[in-house]
Amino acid sequence: MTPLKLTNTKTYEMLECNICLQMLDIRHASRTICGHYYHKNCLCKWFNSRLHLQATCPTCRGDLR
Repeated sequence: MTPLKLTNTKTYEMLECNICLQMLDIRHASRTICGHYYHKNCLCKWFNSRLHLQATCPTCRGDLR
């Protein structure tokens, strides 16, 4: 996952976490390899709740290994 880097304020205002549906703070956001954005904490909770399953994207279920 790569940190979210945005320079356009209008684009930033439109981003939200696909897990909790709250606005993203770029200091706490991560982007998956499939291009979906999440709060780092939300994504960690997603992975921790699915330890016995394959690591997948919460939005598209793409493989994140």
